[in-house]
Amino acid sequence: MDFPYLPKKLVTVCSGIIKGRVTHPAYPSLMRTLSETDTLTFILVHDDLRSLLGGARAARRLGTMCYLGCAVLFVAGLLISLWITAGIPVVLAIGFFLRRKARQMDITLCAILMSLELVANDFGEASRYLPDAYNEARAKIEKYLPNHARRVLDLYMPGVDGSEGEEFRTGLIQFFEIESRRQAGAID
Repeated sequence: MDFPYLPKKLVTVCSGIIKGRVTHPAYPSLMRTLSETDTLTFILVHDDLRSLLGGARAARRLGTMCYLGCAVLFVAGLLISLWITAGIPVVLAIGFFLRRKARQMDITLCAILMSLELVANDFGEASRYLPDAYNEARAKIEKYLPNHARRVLDLYMPGVDGSEGEEFRTGLIQFFEIESRRQAGAID
């Protein structure tokens, strides 16, 4: 994995945040966020992220093809035999499943980027509790995203710097403290 220094629980939390916000119409689409030039370059440079992006694109295309297949089955059923239309629910379910998987992969990509941004921008005092992770994340951001060090964070957590983000920062400090003790072997 290209990001072994990122705590997996942090990625899971960020995934939940993005999942909750991405359905709201005020937030930009995941596709637009991931397709921006700097972000896309960052993703393509890292093997894990590139394969996740490729899997999402393949699942999305296959899901769309399933929907088109339903239309073909419907027309064939009308022209040839109604029994052909019995396959429509199955093909429709497969298409829905594939599109949902593509969305989950996009959310995971954004969650990894958000976690990287949180650690690199020293939210929750990451530099104090996880200095190696902070240095690695900071180096990646400076190298690949120097002009957009907080793109995903600003899109999906716009109030994190203000007073409404205080609770989140406090929780993040506690999380990083526990994670640093876990890495040091003090707790399981």
